[in-house]
Parts: sequence; C-alpha cells; structure tokens
Amino acid sequence: MDDASLSHSIDKANIIFSDLMVTVNIFDKTRCCEKRHYVKGNKLTVHIPFKNQDACLTEIALKMKRILHIAKLNYHPMKDLDIYKDFGLKKHLQPSTTESKIMFLVGEGHNIQDISKIMNRSELTVGNHCRSITKKMGGVNRVEFYKCALMMANFASKERLLLCL
Repeated sequence: MDDASLSHSIDKANIIFSDLMVTVNIFDKTRCCEKRHYVKGNKLTVHIPFKNQDACLTEIALKMKRILHIAKLNYHPMKDLDIYKDFGLKKHLQPSTTESKIMFLVGEGHNIQDISKIMNRSELTVGNHCRSITKKMGGVNRVEFYKCALMMANFASKERLLLCL
C-alpha cells in the first residue's frame, strides 16, 4: 500500500444513518511504520439523535457538517478534548453519563425496575432521567426513544458517547 492510498484509507469513516439516529464509529487511526498499513485499534462510538421532521434544510446541512467533522476525528483527541466546546455545544443540553448509561440499558431490554436496581437509584430518578434524555433529544416520543436506545445497544462499542447536536 503506498502513502496516497494509506492516507485515503485513514480518512474513511464508519457512519451509520437510521430514521432517528446517526452512529459514528471513530477508530484509532494509527499507522504502523514498518509494515506501512492501516491499523485499526480502539474504537469510540458516538450516537447522535437525528430527528429532522420540522427542521429546515439549513439546520440539516449544519448537523451533517458537524457529523462529518466528528467522523474525521481520531480516537485519542476525541477522548482528550472537551468535545462540547469544540463543536459549540452547550454541555447542559447534552445527556449526562448516567442518562447515556440508562438509555443503553433500556436498549438492552431492561425495564425501569431493573435499571433502578442495576444503578442503585430509585425508579422515580430513572424515570426522570428518561424524560430528561427525551427532551435533550428533541422531544422524541416514547417509541422513538426506545428505537434510539435499541440502536445504541446494537451498534455500541466499549466506549460510547451520546451527543445531541
């Protein structure tokens, strides 16, 4: 593999579009100098709700631009940088770690009672987190919430991040 094809392969990204969500897999794009080939290492999965029924074309284009920018990032900078500041996102509008974990557990098929036991939180608190995620995702209804949670569980890697653009 020559340098031109190597740099071309490193720029490729894994982006999965569905009705309600975009999943971007960000790989550790390191290069093995001796063998001169692309080495696929660690992976971070970024889930982005993508409900655009009432959005204008300009808003959709801006989201697409941000998604493509996220896909071009390398695994290490993504872990080290404050991603919210980088993309001009307000941190309080992003799901917390707890909310993301609850959504992932919902996608795995756990109900509120199971999640409250797993996370050692009350059912009321878990329900409040679910409502909070729904608002942050743009007011999706319960069915859409479960579809997004299921997609998160199906396409998740060990390291995952839920971003609301």
